[in-house]
Amino acid sequence: MAAQFMLEIITPEHTFFSGMAEMVVVEALDGKMGIMKGHLPIVVVLKTGEVDVTIDSKKRVASSAGGFMEVTGTKTTLFLESIEWADQVNVERCMGAKERAERFLSNPALSKKEQEIYRAALERANARLKIAKMPGNKENGSPDKT
Repeated sequence: MAAQFMLEIITPEHTFFSGMAEMVVVEALDGKMGIMKGHLPIVVVLKTGEVDVTIDSKKRVASSAGGFMEVTGTKTTLFLESIEWADQVNVERCMGAKERAERFLSNPALSKKEQEIYRAALERANARLKIAKMPGNKENGSPDKT
């Protein structure tokens, strides 16, 4: 087992995860970034996308909706708009959100602000659908490999 560090994942509504982890991989603005015990202190803006957490040598995948990450000498904290494990994604609901966003984005009369809102909604739906379809997600009928 690799060295562990304290990881907290927090949303405005609740603490999603608080415990020891071996690694977390996030999607920063300039690409994927992995954090392990002993990483230098840093603050990073995170994009909507995948968050991989390795706990007890098993990888769990989640979908997040942007935020930022703070790494200190004692712990790593992700402050996210929202996050859910792959096996918690409601595929039917995501498909509906994706279709609504695409329908609104096809309207040429949208303001720039409305375009930003619906592009972000589409990005979140696509990120959630991507992880929901990964092997090992119970919801899509695949055996759990995590």
